Amino acid sequence: MMKSGVVASALVAASAEWVNLNFQDCGSDSTHAKVFDLSPNNIEVPGDASVWGSGTLDADQTSVSFTLKAKKGIITLLSGGGSICEDTTINLPLGAGSITVKGLECPIPAGDIWVEVDMSLLTPPEIKEGENSLISIHIDGNADDTGDQVLCLDIDVNKGSAPEPAPSPAPAPDPPPYFYQTITPQSDSNLCVDLPGGNTENGQSLWLWECGGWESQRWRFDNSQIRYAPDESKCIDAGDMSDGSSMFVWDCNGSPQQAWDFDSDASTAFLQDAGICLDFYGDWDSNGQPLHVWSCSGDWNQQWSIWDQNAVSVV
Repeated sequence: MMKSGVVASALVAASAEWVNLNFQDCGSDSTHAKVFDLSPNNIEVPGDASVWGSGTLDADQTSVSFTLKAKKGIITLLSGGGSICEDTTINLPLGAGSITVKGLECPIPAGDIWVEVDMSLLTPPEIKEGENSLISIHIDGNADDTGDQVLCLDIDVNKGSAPEPAPSPAPAPDPPPYFYQTITPQSDSNLCVDLPGGNTENGQSLWLWECGGWESQRWRFDNSQIRYAPDESKCIDAGDMSDGSSMFVWDCNGSPQQAWDFDSDASTAFLQDAGICLDFYGDWDSNGQPLHVWSCSGDWNQQWSIWDQNAVSVV
């Protein structure tokens, strides 16, 4: 049904270089189709263009015929019609072009409807100096079986101007900083995994130390590695991965003893495919405990919490 309304848009386009289209649904409460979304509202001629529209239909329709009248003041410029159930091509007067209304599949079920009209618009007729109102169009669509009004549309077409260009998109925001984290035993959030003195020399051992927000306690989980935040070329390394092996920093190299993962359900940090977990001695709750690994057991002394820089737990 709305298809007729879109046809009207096309008819007017042959009147000026740019035209503005103002749509109004002129149906009553008993009119079956409601038209509420037609675009674009500006059309340039000459050229090819398409108009799309959508609306709703409150009752199934077997088939619908439409009539279309285009007037300039009291003078009728065009009168015609067709069926909404098939593609309909209408030639505009004076060789100004043609429009093809894409047919809907009939019977038309109640619900949302979508229409498309393809237009080929040639040289428009001359517009008189100072003229603004170009043409008015009225479309009336009626059901073939009941005679009920299915569609009523009025379109006022005025001389227009090219639409304002879209504003330049805002520049993309800077990417957020890397998300640095601290690592603490789940049972004691006052102790943090720490690199003593921030010394990044290969082989420097790690320990647990009172959390103080220092850079030496900042880490980054990235690409199956735990990187030292102030120098991300250094990774936590588990050496020979045997029970009790002390942890240290080493140049990131993708080796198995640097391939970490974290199970947020079990709160365990573990070496991939090795069955080895980050471990702490449960009876040593003061500064200086060497960080080490042990075979994964699921015990509480292998459970860890990961915190962001603002001390909000993320797991």
